[in-house]
Amino acid sequence: MALAGVGPGGGASVLSRINRGRWVERVTGYLIFFGIWFALHFFVFEEFVLPSPVTVVQEMGRLASEGLLLEHGAVTFSLIFRAFAIAVVLGTAIGVAMGLSRWFDGFFRDGLLLSFTTPGLIFVLISLLVFGLSWIGPVLAIVLPTIPYVAINVWEGVRAIPRDTMDMATAFRMSMATRLRHVVIPAVAPYLFTGIRFAFSQAWKIAMLTEIFGGDQGIGYNIRVESIQFRMATLLAWVLWFFVAAIILERVVLQRLVKRSLRWRKEIAS
Repeated sequence: MALAGVGPGGGASVLSRINRGRWVERVTGYLIFFGIWFALHFFVFEEFVLPSPVTVVQEMGRLASEGLLLEHGAVTFSLIFRAFAIAVVLGTAIGVAMGLSRWFDGFFRDGLLLSFTTPGLIFVLISLLVFGLSWIGPVLAIVLPTIPYVAINVWEGVRAIPRDTMDMATAFRMSMATRLRHVVIPAVAPYLFTGIRFAFSQAWKIAMLTEIFGGDQGIGYNIRVESIQFRMATLLAWVLWFFVAAIILERVVLQRLVKRSLRWRKEIAS
């Protein structure tokens, strides 16, 4: 018995309705959020404590028009992407090594567990105290708590590879480089991208803490300055710009990159 609405062209219409529904839910969530903000502004808090969304949006425009957003945003993004790239490379290598070797599994397991459970603020404080305001401290503060998100997911992906597949690679006497390229990396790709998404969100948070506590420029630095001077409108403007950038990079850039990178799996399945 055929399902109603599913058939030639029916699947596309169902997907379009689902996508429209998701957009309605998202817009509704934002409307409720700003509605609560307006209510708190008018009925609970004074203007200097909680400015209206209109005031904050105007301040966001001023930061963009005066070039402050581009200047300090570039510093923050440069820090995040440098540290994130290092964390992904090291995390992938560690995860593959742990999945293929019991020795590396035992060697890295406790360190990853400690790094995964330690609050990011601890890494920030120690890195800044040891390395000061040099580029090493902030990068290290982001890399150390971010690596486990990639390594653990890649490790799970390697362990999920069927034993028969690995035995076949051994039987055909594949070199380690060939085995990694044609067997391991394709198999762990979905796990890797899952780890990348979690690691990216972690890198954003740690980068903000790093700039708030020890930066002399960047978005986090400006948040600290505005909080000290209690300029709530400008502080919230920086925070919202940070949210906007995070959503754009995660939803638009990262998700599309993941879908494009995994397109070959759908083509093979079809």
